[in-house]
Amino acid sequence: MYDFDEIVPREGTCSRKYGDLKKINENASDDAIPMWIADMDFRCAPEILIALHQRVNAGIFGYSSADGRYYDALDKWYRTRYGIEIKREDVVITNGVVSAINHLVKILTSPGDGIIIMTPSYGPFDRAAKGAEGRVPLYSRMIYDKGCFGIDWEDFEAKAKEPSTKLFILCNPHNPTGRVWDRAELERIHAICRENSVTIISDEIHSDITRTGTDTVSMLDVARDDPTVAVCTAPSKTFNMAGNAMSNIIVRDPEVRDALRRACSASQSPFSLAATTAAYEHGAAWVDAMRAYLDSNFEYLKAFLDREFPQCGYVIPGATYLAWVDMRFTGLDNKGLEDALAKAGVIIEAGGSFVDNADGFVRINIACPRSVLAEACERIKNAFKG
Repeated sequence: MYDFDEIVPREGTCSRKYGDLKKINENASDDAIPMWIADMDFRCAPEILIALHQRVNAGIFGYSSADGRYYDALDKWYRTRYGIEIKREDVVITNGVVSAINHLVKILTSPGDGIIIMTPSYGPFDRAAKGAEGRVPLYSRMIYDKGCFGIDWEDFEAKAKEPSTKLFILCNPHNPTGRVWDRAELERIHAICRENSVTIISDEIHSDITRTGTDTVSMLDVARDDPTVAVCTAPSKTFNMAGNAMSNIIVRDPEVRDALRRACSASQSPFSLAATTAAYEHGAAWVDAMRAYLDSNFEYLKAFLDREFPQCGYVIPGATYLAWVDMRFTGLDNKGLEDALAKAGVIIEAGGSFVDNADGFVRINIACPRSVLAEACERIKNAFKG
C-alpha cells in the first residue's frame, strides 16, 4: 500500500537534512548520504497530503486555532494506542517540543535549581537547562552493558535527593539510545521524583515509533493522579512532519498550563492543524506499515554490523529510527568518527552531540529506503576497512 522504497527527491525543498552538507562536515563528499538529523526520507501518508491540498484549495490562510475536531482526533489517537484520555483543557499547542521544554524549564525552576538529565542525552535538553539563567544541569550517566543502556538508580536517586534539584527531563523512549522504559522503571522514576518534590517533563516525541510488538508506556498513564508531570507529544517524528512546527504539551497543573500558554503563540498554522488532524484521524495504517519497514531496516543494519564489525555488539533498539552504535573499537574520537564517515560519504552525528557519556558512539538515522541504507553500509565498511 505504501512505497517506503521510493526515492523522494529533496532538491529545491529547503531541506535542512539535505542542505549544504559541507556546513555539517567540511569533509563531506559531494554525494554524501545524510543520516544525521532526525527526519525520515519517507513521503507523508497520503491522507495528510490530501488534507493539505484541501486546505490550500480553501484559499484563505488567516489566523487559525484548533477546533473540536482537532482535539477529538488527538484524544482518539491516545485512547486507541495508549488507553489514555487527553482532555482538551490540558493541551497546550506549541510550535515544537524543544521550544516548549525551554519555556517549561523557566516556568518550573528558578536560578540555582538543579535539573537532572540522563546521559547520553538529546542535546537540546542540556541547552534548555544551561539557557535558563542560573540553572544547573545534573548528569546521571546511564549504564551500558552488552549493547543496552539502563538507569544508574543509585546515582539518579542521589541527585533527586539533593535539595536544589527541582526538575527531571525524561526522554521516553530515549534519544539517542532507543531504550523503551517499561512500566516498572517509570513507576520507580515517578516515585523517586515525587518523594523528593522533583517535577518531571517527559519528552515522548518518539513514543509511536516502537518496534512491532513493543509499546511505549506514557508517563501520563503512570502518573495519572499527579499534576506535576508535563508530557510533550508531537506528530512530527511519527508522521515525518517536523517542518510543520506543531506539538501538543499535556499539562495538568492549571498554573503551569496558563504560564506555558502565555509564553506561546495563541495562533497555529492552518496547514499544521489540517495535517495533524488528518494524521491522527487517518494515519494509523501508515504508521504501522512504517514501523514494520523500520523493523526490517534495523534487521538489515544489525546483520551488517554483526558480519563486518562484531566488536560493536549492536542490539536493535526498542524504539526510534535512530541506531546508536558503539564504534569505540576504532580508536577514533568523536570528531574523527564524523570525519572518517564524511569522507566515505555518510554524514552522522557522533557522541559529541549528545552531552555526556557518549564518546565513541555514533547515531545513524536509518529511516530511509533500503537501497540507501545498503549503500550507506558499504560506505561505512569502506571507511574503516577500505
